[in-house]
Amino acid sequence: MRLTADFPHIYSAARAWLEGDNPYDVQTLQMIYDRTGVREVQVNWFLNPPGALPMLSPLGLVSFPTANVAWLLVSLGLIGVIVVQTAWWARVHPREPGFLLLAAAILALSPFHTSVAQGQLSIVVTVFVLLALRADHEDSPWRAGLLLAMAASLKPQMVFAFGLYYLVTGQWRVCLAAVAGVAVLTLAGVGRMELAGVGWWNAWQEAFAATSSTVNNPRLVEDSRYLILSLPMLLYLWTDSPVVVWTVTITLLSGVGALTVWIGGRRPRGFRLLLVYSLLAELALLGAYHRIYDATVLVLPLSIAALLWRKGQARLAGIGLLCMLPMVISGAAALIIVTQQGYVPQGVADSMFWRGVVMPHVVWLLLILLAWTAVVGMLVRGELLENPWK
Repeated sequence: MRLTADFPHIYSAARAWLEGDNPYDVQTLQMIYDRTGVREVQVNWFLNPPGALPMLSPLGLVSFPTANVAWLLVSLGLIGVIVVQTAWWARVHPREPGFLLLAAAILALSPFHTSVAQGQLSIVVTVFVLLALRADHEDSPWRAGLLLAMAASLKPQMVFAFGLYYLVTGQWRVCLAAVAGVAVLTLAGVGRMELAGVGWWNAWQEAFAATSSTVNNPRLVEDSRYLILSLPMLLYLWTDSPVVVWTVTITLLSGVGALTVWIGGRRPRGFRLLLVYSLLAELALLGAYHRIYDATVLVLPLSIAALLWRKGQARLAGIGLLCMLPMVISGAAALIIVTQQGYVPQGVADSMFWRGVVMPHVVWLLLILLAWTAVVGMLVRGELLENPWK
């Protein structure tokens, strides 16, 4: 069984939490992993919130090889759930030929390959988001809030925009359920560590400080910065001013966020709710630190494009699909390799067009996809485009 890159520290953190050790101390994680007897690997920092630890704890109850296989099978099974939920929103029945086509499109997206290969949590979070979307559509706010709470406890950077949306629109039952869910999971995670007497808070802050100045820093000058999926990373390629970067980022995201509220209206359902969730997912990707595996949530705009295509809006759908087409490969990683190996002439590789447009092309395409989703939403809200769910 191939060893995944991120799963060793996820497993070791779960095991540390169960054993009363510090899951945020990288040396402790390394010692726990070394005891597994699996081939030598350097364990990364565990940065997820304390609420993730109770959810991940079942992994620490078994041996590492067993947990590794189980996590792989869970990830593959959850991709099946994502396919089914995406098809439901695209109004594609499993018996239709289009279902296999949609499934193939999802399986072709590199965020899913990368998430499985890395042993990441993004597939699980995407399932929670899709189920929360379905729950909200079915007028189950408490269920929607609890599902978003589980997603936020695993990877808050993927769902923070959803919490802000429900707060701004005054959907208090969703908010209360989400806060309660996060609180219970956090208390469970923190309580276990406090009872064990581990200095988890300082270790967690040190882990953030260590990664924020190195691998997770959008201002890095190394090629690895192109693996970061966020608007600040893109802006830092064009300016060194944090004031400019964050002013542009906050202004753009706030403006599109306000537009999202207008598109949704009061308690949206059906296609308009799907538009809202798609915009929120795209805003979350642009507004915080991510890597390509977190883009699994782009199945939301994919379902919009598939639905529009089925309803005869092929040109409009095609724009969205073209924006996602480069997601079939890990473009930034591939470009880093060909550049470092000298396949790109040095004059081209040093040009601003290459460094500021070609290398971060995924972020540019995500911005275009955000604009496309917003345009579709405005057309539907303004009744210039027939709601494809009708």
